[in-house]
Amino acid sequence: MAAAVILSGGQSSRFGSEKSRAQFGTTTLLERAITAASALTEEVLVIGPWAPEGTNYVVEPERFGGPVGALAFALTQVSAEQVLVLAGDHPLLQPRLLAELIRLCAEGDSAAVVPVTENGPQPLVACYDHSVLSDAEQMLRQGERSMRGLLSRIATQYMPEQEWRTFDAHGWSFLDVDTPGDLAELLHLVPTDFEP
Repeated sequence: MAAAVILSGGQSSRFGSEKSRAQFGTTTLLERAITAASALTEEVLVIGPWAPEGTNYVVEPERFGGPVGALAFALTQVSAEQVLVLAGDHPLLQPRLLAELIRLCAEGDSAAVVPVTENGPQPLVACYDHSVLSDAEQMLRQGERSMRGLLSRIATQYMPEQEWRTFDAHGWSFLDVDTPGDLAELLHLVPTDFEP
């Protein structure tokens, strides 16, 4: 089985407080991401300063170094061949989509499977082969930290909208929370008892 890594170590500067602890209905943003990934993987690891009881977490040595740095560090902490990489501020992740990302990554020849929305590739709702670690580390040594730059270096399978909508018809998985206004909008848009 795959592992899941949830990136939750950002500064939350636009949110004004630690957004991973923000409530979404009866639970937190981070806990919702953990729940979505837990049924699909044998290991869930949070990269960030906390996780709820029962979930492993670790703080990356260089905090706030961006997602490539967090990804590289995360890949040193897990041994699974396929690693689901998720942002901790996506409270509506759809397990059917996540399962398909893992399947495509495991069965194909690509080093990453990344959905593409109208806003471009979504590298933090994606699945990566463990071999991506060497490319990410090389980028960091060269001072490069762009996730899209990483995707251009590796064999990336992009999942177009007509494919991912089969597994997430409304695109819930890609809705993230950057500000308190985003959180309020999502809570208004989706019933708080919504389950994937």
